[in-house]
Amino acid sequence: MHSARRFDTIFERGLNMGCYKLRSYLILALALVAPLLLTCMSSHELDHPNVILIVIDALRPDHLGCYGYGRPTSPNIDSLARESIVFDNAVAAAPWTKTSFSSFLTGLYPFQHGVVDWEAVMPESIVTLAEMLQASGYRTMAIVNMLGITGRFKVLSGFDQVSEAAKYKRDAEKTTSDAIDMINAATEPFFLMIHYFDTHWPYRPPVKYIDLVTGGASHVLVVKQQARRSDFHKPPDEVVEKDVAYYDACIRFVDHELSRLLDYLDKAGLRENSVIIITADHGEAFWEHGFGSHGHSVYDEEIRVPLIFSNPVEFPKGRRIEDQVSLVDLTPTIAALTHLDDKHHREGRNLVRLVEGKRDAVPPDRLLPPEYDLSESTLKKSPDSKGIRSLGWKIMIEPSTGIIRLYNLKDDPAETVNLWGRESEMGDSLLALLQRVPGISVGGWRLGFTGTKKDNFAARVRVDGGRLRQVERFVAGEGTSIEICPDSTCFKVEVKPKTQQIVLFDVEPQGASVNFEVTGDGPIYVGRDGKQTAKSFTLASREAIGLPRNFDSSRQSATPSAYIWWLPGKKYLQGKAATKLTPEEIKRLKALGYIQ
Repeated sequence: MHSARRFDTIFERGLNMGCYKLRSYLILALALVAPLLLTCMSSHELDHPNVILIVIDALRPDHLGCYGYGRPTSPNIDSLARESIVFDNAVAAAPWTKTSFSSFLTGLYPFQHGVVDWEAVMPESIVTLAEMLQASGYRTMAIVNMLGITGRFKVLSGFDQVSEAAKYKRDAEKTTSDAIDMINAATEPFFLMIHYFDTHWPYRPPVKYIDLVTGGASHVLVVKQQARRSDFHKPPDEVVEKDVAYYDACIRFVDHELSRLLDYLDKAGLRENSVIIITADHGEAFWEHGFGSHGHSVYDEEIRVPLIFSNPVEFPKGRRIEDQVSLVDLTPTIAALTHLDDKHHREGRNLVRLVEGKRDAVPPDRLLPPEYDLSESTLKKSPDSKGIRSLGWKIMIEPSTGIIRLYNLKDDPAETVNLWGRESEMGDSLLALLQRVPGISVGGWRLGFTGTKKDNFAARVRVDGGRLRQVERFVAGEGTSIEICPDSTCFKVEVKPKTQQIVLFDVEPQGASVNFEVTGDGPIYVGRDGKQTAKSFTLASREAIGLPRNFDSSRQSATPSAYIWWLPGKKYLQGKAATKLTPEEIKRLKALGYIQ
């Protein structure tokens, strides 16, 4: 027994000595290779990182501290930005949620995927980012707080799990808690998209966050919140001031909840193997160009967004990228980060390659040159602006009216001076680029009305010696009704303008004369020169060419008037999959001001 014990003791000592020497060798080896391992890890060696895409609805970059804002709206985002890659000039493909989500989840522009209105459905032929990640073994999850992107609309095709808030009742605190629960239950690797909705109108922040961003001045913001707000008629300055303060407080609320999410990721040991992306689906207007909210235009306040990429291993710390980028770049970038072999057409760039300074970041068959990006405003409550933007210039066109605007963003970042017609060389070259987009050269007749919902107009339109090819109500709403004759030679329209209503129609043969009978509360203007005419008249297309010069000012001032004009060019018709909205969905959209 004693001999056996002594042998055991000698064996244990020898084993311990061997382990000690082995540990010493391992420590020495690790000391030698650690720098090499760190170098490799910092050179994009995350094989299957988790990806957390945080989309903060309607978040303007110029209301964040890391983008230069004065109010303390975003201390936690600012802290993260100092350790991340920040893109200083990022733009959305659309100024409203459904179309923007459809673009950044496909890497395509709105005219390509066709999800351009509330009833549109994502085509099955388009492979989304989530579908690619799902097929490669990722757990795909989404928390969303907005109607129109879930279920039958197919925008979230490829997500294994979708949590949708009922009637937008989920605030930032609940959204973060649900995200943590979802991550807790998930297997790795995972792709999680989190959509915060608090920064969307109507702004309803907890009072303590109003005090934090206003320095305790919430008591002076006593203006009563309007139950319904018009996006087209500017309220008093004190109401705008209150809206901005409440909006900023909502940002601070979301920022606080993001810190809770980041703390959880650190404690759970997920931070190093997770790429965190913070962005917005679009911006928010505070009457810079005659609009409130969003979805009206492609002015910068509605399309510029923050974009921050964070991972302590993958990305260099504190890097600012001045190059202009677009949210359509998210799909190819996330595909690259997760090592997907994406063989589908994308308009977006691989931003990892852009950060590395590699020229192959831009796909060779991209619609536009690398320094330009396209944005499209597609909601029919407002002008259907399409625009392309670079760091120095922007051109915008409304196909429904023919209005073109050109801005020098270096000299005029607020987009106040329209240079169209004065900078002809630059304007012509940019218009040529913009005309690559289907739907830009839209020909045919226009019958437009301006005024308020208290004004009334009626018109009867008849084609002499021909027929109607198409009648399309552009600015939709309850105030407009159209009745087309059974033989397609005429139509009747009744209008309460609510700022503006436009009916587009085309005839065949193209040179056929058109008879108009118009009655209403204001004068009637025809063609570029805006000649006033009687209530009943007949026009050939060339007699009405060009948008009347006073149309734009008339719709901005809601002056009751009727307008008739004709534009040359081809009529572009885009077929798309669609579904009907339910009465409950219509009710919810009206409450948010999206439809009339």
